[in-house]
Amino acid sequence: IGQGPWQQIDGIAPHPNEPAAGTPPRAMPLVRQSLRMGGGGALVLPHHFTAESDPYLDDHIINGKRVLPAAGAAEWMAQVAVEGWPGWQLAEVRDLRVLAGVVLENDKGREVSIRARASTHSGSGEQMISVDIVEAGRKAPLYRASVRLVERLDETPPPVPEAIQGEPLDAAAVYRDVLFHTGRFRLMTTIDAFGETGVDAVVRSSTPQDWTGVEGQWLLDPGLIDVAAQLAFTWVRKARATSALPARFGRLVRYGKAPLPATLKVRFRLRPPSHELAVAFDAYF
Repeated sequence: IGQGPWQQIDGIAPHPNEPAAGTPPRAMPLVRQSLRMGGGGALVLPHHFTAESDPYLDDHIINGKRVLPAAGAAEWMAQVAVEGWPGWQLAEVRDLRVLAGVVLENDKGREVSIRARASTHSGSGEQMISVDIVEAGRKAPLYRASVRLVERLDETPPPVPEAIQGEPLDAAAVYRDVLFHTGRFRLMTTIDAFGETGVDAVVRSSTPQDWTGVEGQWLLDPGLIDVAAQLAFTWVRKARATSALPARFGRLVRYGKAPLPATLKVRFRLRPPSHELAVAFDAYF
């Protein structure tokens, strides 16, 4: 409805996009301005990606250019959906596709819009949100995904795979010799086992403060999601002597709302790919 005297009535919360002065840090640390209404009923967040606004991009450089990782796009999309539909809980990001990506060609950065629209095909107790990241002035999306919001979050995760038998690897050497990731993306502390069916490792969680300087809590932790892609890159490089970058995340599933512990184990397990040039996997943190 907008601003008005009804915001002052006892028991009525202010508009979720207009926090009062002196309130705690925003619940969604990446959403630094109010969403606006766009065409077709979409909620829109404009954002200008630069090295200054998004310093974590300095640690994700491919061919000399800063690139927003798919894991980062997932967190942006999830936060916009939760900001736009307050009271709902993030359960999943589904079918996230990297169509072109956000690549910073120069210091001017790149202007985008993150657009979220409610689906008409939601089930009982859930809300499906279609989210695109689109370059300003263009229609073709750079990333596209569906976000599943629920009234009550499932806090019972599936069973974790058993540990595998394999050779240990030096995580520092892998970052030095195999991966291009630096700084904030270097979250693997040990690689306990590397085998034909997958990898077991120990990782550190990341925080919005480390990545952006803004206080808050991640919904998905893009650092951890990127670790899964790093493990795929490492496995392909060592097993096939080639490279693989993420093109699609089928499901990113969240269990519980509590902050993640500082250290976690990850079980990376290969699964049958759709074609011989692809690598498919599940990762359990």
